[in-house]
Amino acid sequence: MEVYFDFFVWAWIGLAFITFIYLLYKPAPYGRHTSLSWGPMISNRTGWVVMELPVLFIVVVYLFNAIDASGPTTLILFGLFIFHYINRVFIYPFRLSTKGKQMPLIIALSAVLFNSINGNVIGYSLMQTSYEVDYTHSINFIVGGVLFFTGVILNWKSDAILISLRNGSEGYKIPTGWLFEKISC
Repeated sequence: MEVYFDFFVWAWIGLAFITFIYLLYKPAPYGRHTSLSWGPMISNRTGWVVMELPVLFIVVVYLFNAIDASGPTTLILFGLFIFHYINRVFIYPFRLSTKGKQMPLIIALSAVLFNSINGNVIGYSLMQTSYEVDYTHSINFIVGGVLFFTGVILNWKSDAILISLRNGSEGYKIPTGWLFEKISC
C-alpha cells in the first residue's frame, strides 16, 4: 500500500508541475481574470467555502479514525491543520467585502477535486506516521511549531492588507508595503 501511496504523491506533484507550466501561459479565470466563457457563475464567497470545505471535512474524518491509534503528537498535528483550515473555510471568506463578485462554478468544482485529494494525502500521511511520546520536546517539533505560528501570523496580516484594498472600491489594486515589497507578482 505504501508503494502505491508514494507513487500517487509523486504523480500528484508531477501534475502540479504541469499545471504550473500551463498557467504561466493561460491565466485561470479567477479574480481579475474571471471569464463568463467558463460557464455558470457563483458568488466568490460561496465558491471559496465550497472549494475549501472538503479538505477540512476529510482530514477531520481521518482524525476521528486515528484518535484511538495515535499518540499526542499526531493529534496535535491534526489539530494545527484543522485550526488553519477553520480560518480558511469559515473566517476568511466572510471577512471579504466583495459584494457581487463571482467566479466560474468549474473553478470551485476543480478546487473541490484538488482539495479532496490533498485532504486524503494529508490525512493518510498524518494517520500513518507514528511519533515517539517525547517528540513534542524535539527541536524538529519546536522549530516546526514556531514556523507554523509565524506562517499563521503572516497569513492573517497579509489577508487583512489584501481585504483592506477592497474597502468598497472597484478595480484591481496591487498591495504595497510590509512583506508585499519582497514579492514580484
